[in-house]
Amino acid sequence: MDKLSEFCKAVQKYEGWFAGSRAYRNNNPGNLRYTPYTIELGAYSKDDRNFCIFRNYDAGFNALKQLVWDATNMRLRAYRLYTEAQKKDAITMLDFFNVYAPPSDANEPNAYALYVASQLGVSPQIKLKELFV
Repeated sequence: MDKLSEFCKAVQKYEGWFAGSRAYRNNNPGNLRYTPYTIELGAYSKDDRNFCIFRNYDAGFNALKQLVWDATNMRLRAYRLYTEAQKKDAITMLDFFNVYAPPSDANEPNAYALYVASQLGVSPQIKLKELFV
């Protein structure tokens, strides 16, 4: 399995993917929010908390992979703004989770990054570009 897929599988696990969970019911392993961008990625509806609903697991998993890839390659505005504010040229794993799962949404991006990094055997300070080459 490639590193991008491993990364996304770790996100899926952290998000609580199991039969009956919100992520599972919505075919949304990354618990992505419903936005114009995620509609482009294949979300066709949303639930009562604005989480995307995908037609099947593969569509949801591929959307997560594309979001991570686009964030890594600075194709998403939120990640460009974050790196500019931090005066960085690329995002680390920790940077990614500070935007993806911000504390302002009652998340713990440090714990999230540590978990995913441990699943991949890397530091949470690794630049995602280095991880996915």
